[in-house]
Amino acid sequence: MKTGSQNLMMELKRDNKILVKRSKKRRKTVQIQIKDDEIIVLAPESISNEELNFFIEKAVSNFEKKKSIKNSENYLKERALFLKKKFFVENLPNFELYYSTKMGRGSWGICYSSRGVITLNHKLSTYPEWVLDYVIVHEMAHFIYQDHSRKFWEIVSRYPLKERAIGFLMAKASEIKEN
Repeated sequence: MKTGSQNLMMELKRDNKILVKRSKKRRKTVQIQIKDDEIIVLAPESISNEELNFFIEKAVSNFEKKKSIKNSENYLKERALFLKKKFFVENLPNFELYYSTKMGRGSWGICYSSRGVITLNHKLSTYPEWVLDYVIVHEMAHFIYQDHSRKFWEIVSRYPLKERAIGFLMAKASEIKEN
């Protein structure tokens, strides 16, 4: 099993614990479970090592993506606090800020003002900071006005790169719709 030993080294390098359980009862499907810092792979006994390695690579990639998003939530909170102090004279409630991989195409953020939660599209983590800042300011403004009224936009317009960020996001949204 030459590839098995290479993959073990790769897994150790990435510092992920991977447990592979092969079963005669399992006929066709490979199931991936992620629990805490461990990836559990349930696979049919008949699956080739090459196929199994493909699923493991995919699981490790998804696991690392979720882990990095979780770590970046601290950064989000720091960023929101900075923006709150810089652009808001209004008293905003305490709120939670999260990235989500489940947001619709072209939807960049949503404010649940009654729950004190802002959810951001995970794609924002790969965009320039000034774009992320705009979306955070936009969503924080919804704690004051739950609509897109003139007064709402007056608050959002305190962010100096608003127009540039809107243009950037419009371009990205059209790219997403084309794909």
